[in-house]
Amino acid sequence: MADIRDFYNAKNIVALWEQIKGANYAKQLEKWFPYRKTTEVDITLAYGYEKQNVALDLCAYDTNARIRGLQPISTSKMEMPFFKNSVLFTEKQRREVLQTVKFANNDLAIATALAGHMENVVDILLNGPDVVGERYRAQLLQHGAIVVSSPKSHVSPSAVSINYDVRGKWQDNNVDYWNTKPSAGTTDFLGDMRAIMDEYQKKNGVTPCSWIMNGSTWLNLCNDARINAILTANGFNKTVEQVIRDVLRVPINIVVNSATYRPDEDEPELPYWEEDVISIVPNRQLGHVLVGLTPTQYDEMYSEAKRDVASSSENFCIQCRHRDDPIQTEAIGSTTMLPQFDEMDKCFVIRPE
Repeated sequence: MADIRDFYNAKNIVALWEQIKGANYAKQLEKWFPYRKTTEVDITLAYGYEKQNVALDLCAYDTNARIRGLQPISTSKMEMPFFKNSVLFTEKQRREVLQTVKFANNDLAIATALAGHMENVVDILLNGPDVVGERYRAQLLQHGAIVVSSPKSHVSPSAVSINYDVRGKWQDNNVDYWNTKPSAGTTDFLGDMRAIMDEYQKKNGVTPCSWIMNGSTWLNLCNDARINAILTANGFNKTVEQVIRDVLRVPINIVVNSATYRPDEDEPELPYWEEDVISIVPNRQLGHVLVGLTPTQYDEMYSEAKRDVASSSENFCIQCRHRDDPIQTEAIGSTTMLPQFDEMDKCFVIRPE
């Protein structure tokens, strides 16, 4: 009989991720901040507003924590946050798989029996870091900063806070506030957006852009009195998006982000995008999410150690540790990542005060 390790291994877990991530785990904001691999452990190229070096607000480092805080090395050099989780394939689970394939005794039967468990591993250990990357993007586009913390129940809680608006210029020049927020029934949505679009076009020219908002904000805008009056006058032959384009004379694309995530498996779902926040961004790449080498990847690259290790196209690391007593396999997912916001000064936000 074939050894389960021939199927349940790092290479096959990563291969499953590459196969299903586009259909099952696509991230809406990735096109503005795609992943980029780096072999650097310490990052000096994470820029803030107008290419300023990013300052750290808070740092903490604990090798047992799932999130390791940023450790400043100097004014222009920093260590990337480290994220890690693991999933056990226990002896009992292994017995269940063996019972399933006992009489079939072929590779397809083993792969089928393992599929459910491997998909769960992919969801936790590879979609998990992808969720971190998407949180980075959403926070940058809404606040110009990132804040990530380990669950409160963690034995060694830690947090990372990085402000990309080093001198406050982005807050002063690129952030505006509603006269009346959409959720409260804005009285002049088009007027508020006209004002911020004037500032946007001073920086970017009259070029296509995207307005990113959540589903609740979009529904509130669709109920705006002035927009509905225009729709009625035109016999509802136009969409809300077309009305906004015509009135403001701007080539916009509406992006509704209603996706959610869980900070931890026992915590409630949270939206990536906050209510009443609209980000106006160019339709081009704005930066990267830099993905560095984990200790496992570094050791694999620079030592002669041979382990069951594989890396995804994003550079997320999977390692499988196989034990004989007790008989079990521990799959460990880890990554180090930090966003780079090159075009921060070209992005604008309108939100509640």
